[in-house]
Amino acid sequence: MTDQTTEGGGATRLRVFLVDDHAMFRAGVRAELGAHVEVVGEASTVADAISKIAAIQPDVVLLDVHMPDGGGRAVLDAMRRSHPQVRFLALSVSDAAEDVIGLIRAGARGYVTKTISLYAEVEADELSVFVRDRGAGFDLSGVAETRHGVRGSIIGRMQRHGGKAEIRSAPGDGTEVRLTLPATRDSVTAGKETAR
Repeated sequence: MTDQTTEGGGATRLRVFLVDDHAMFRAGVRAELGAHVEVVGEASTVADAISKIAAIQPDVVLLDVHMPDGGGRAVLDAMRRSHPQVRFLALSVSDAAEDVIGLIRAGARGYVTKTISLYAEVEADELSVFVRDRGAGFDLSGVAETRHGVRGSIIGRMQRHGGKAEIRSAPGDGTEVRLTLPATRDSVTAGKETAR
C-alpha cells in the first residue's frame, strides 16, 4: 500500500521515515522506495529519530533494530504513546526470536530481515566485492531506462572510477552484484579516461 485517500477523495503518497545507523543502507532504501512512497526524513541515532519523528509525524517509520545508542526498541518506547498514529516496521539483520518478539510486543507492526551477505577478494591487479541479496530478485532487462538506481548509481559509478559492475538477478532467486576496481592508481586513471 503506497497511496492513501484524502478527505476529498484524492490519493496521497505514504510518508515514510528511515531510521538506521548505516548511511549506505538508508540511501539504498530511499533509492528503492522513493518512486513508491514519499521519504520524508531519516535519522541515524535514537535521539535524532525521536525528535525528527515527533516533528515530521510520518505515516510509517522503517526502524533498525540494533543501533549503538539503543536501537529500535528505544525509539518505539519513546514514541508509541505520544504518537500512536505512527506505524513502525522493524528492519534487522537479526532473525533471533527475542528481537522479533521484543519489537512486535513493543508496538512494531511488522519485522523484516535484511538478507544480504558481503564478500571481498583482493588480487594483484583488482579488488572485487560481491554483494548477495537473498530477496525476491528482479528481471534486470525489465528495469526501465528512467530508473537510474542500477544504471547510473551502480554501473555508471563503477565505470567512472575505472571499474565495472556485473549484476545477476532473477525473480525468486535474489540478486548478486560483483563490483570490480583496478588495484593500481595507473589503472584507475586509465579506466576514467576510457569511461569518458
